[in-house]
Amino acid sequence: TTIYSRVSGYLANWKVDIGDRVKKGEVLATIDTPDLDSQLDAAKAELKAAQAEVKVKEADANFARSSYDRWRDSPKGVVSDQEREAKKAADESGAAQLNAAIANVAVDQAKVDGLTTLTEFKNVTAPFDGIITDRRVDPGDLVTAGSAGSTTPLFVIQQSDRIRVFTNAPQGVASRLSVGSDVRITTSDGTGRAYDGHITRMTGSLDPHARTMRIEVV
Repeated sequence: TTIYSRVSGYLANWKVDIGDRVKKGEVLATIDTPDLDSQLDAAKAELKAAQAEVKVKEADANFARSSYDRWRDSPKGVVSDQEREAKKAADESGAAQLNAAIANVAVDQAKVDGLTTLTEFKNVTAPFDGIITDRRVDPGDLVTAGSAGSTTPLFVIQQSDRIRVFTNAPQGVASRLSVGSDVRITTSDGTGRAYDGHITRMTGSLDPHARTMRIEVV
């Protein structure tokens, strides 16, 4: 598997090199992300401002509600219907503005949560137990997020304790095979090495030209 960065920044350091055995979740490298850090700081500031705005709108809404309660319960003739309707409108407007402020807090909180999740990818970790077979970056290198053709990968990690072998079984043999069948794979380099495994997948149909069936052995 080729390991790419999930965030853009500068490689701070790498903790493993070619030939090192690593465990799943082990940190392979760390990335400095000044742009991401500033975005997170700005998002946190916006969240605090939105939370403060909620308190202001809550106070306004409470005042509008208490004012409307007084005007609504006043004896008929003491206050005009127009004043009573104005207080009612102010009460409804205050409640609506408070709900809008609360919604803004939810939006800003989601932005902070998303950026916080991204900061966790500053630490590049191994997706599984394996051996580092290639390292393509050095400290200070600019790294970009993603796995496009123009993006430089960080590492290549290989898992060699389990090997998948794809082969084509002849028609006469394929009819006697099934998923789970025990098989032995031997090398053709003259060393006579052999590996025991079992069939994990089969295409279930023969190639009409070669009269063979594609199988996968682990």
